[in-house]
Amino acid sequence: MIRKVIQIADSTQLISLPRKWAQKYGVKKGDELLVEEDGNKVVVSTEREVSSNNIEITLKGNELIHRCLSALYKAGYDEIKIMYESPQDIETIISTVNSQLLGFEIIEQGKTHVIIKQVTSISHSEFDTMLRRTFTFLIATSEECLTAIEKNDISLMKTIVQRDFYINKLTDYCRRAINKKESHFKHIGPGYVIVELLEKIGDGYKDLCEYQLEKKLKVDKQILEIVSEINI
Repeated sequence: MIRKVIQIADSTQLISLPRKWAQKYGVKKGDELLVEEDGNKVVVSTEREVSSNNIEITLKGNELIHRCLSALYKAGYDEIKIMYESPQDIETIISTVNSQLLGFEIIEQGKTHVIIKQVTSISHSEFDTMLRRTFTFLIATSEECLTAIEKNDISLMKTIVQRDFYINKLTDYCRRAINKKESHFKHIGPGYVIVELLEKIGDGYKDLCEYQLEKKLKVDKQILEIVSEINI
């Protein structure tokens, strides 16, 4: 973005801060910011954490609860108050938080509501680690999927199906980081799509194993060659 320099008296020059950045970190009049010279650059930074992003929703129905919480997590909300109706609903909420929402914990629970909140922040280094781990798991999954189908290894197929939950957890975390601009992606949209496609690749291998577990088919050589080419 471009900012015009404002001249005050003879020696003072000012530029305005980007509004979205100031709002994100809660920068207000009178706050102190760190200003560093770096060659032809001037770096302005704050030690503040990202401003909290809260929402309150009413949910009921197991599938709806899981999908909504996952969507709000990826969207970047830091605190979510959920109004629920039945004991089954709170069981689904607890299960979703524990299995899918990295960095979130339940901080308050009542008869008809529960509050979940981010207790561990996302950093650039963590994002890089999570994205790299996603690739590592997908490579291992692709190789093991081929072996499992070729040898009809039921145990290995079940392991691949279970591993997909962890791949989903990693990619949800990465998408949340991208939406909160806590990643190295300069272009948010393409970066988000890349991570989402990685998650769908994991789903593809899981679906292959689930299908074979259900149908118990004899896999011919041509199918194995196709899976091998996909892996490459």
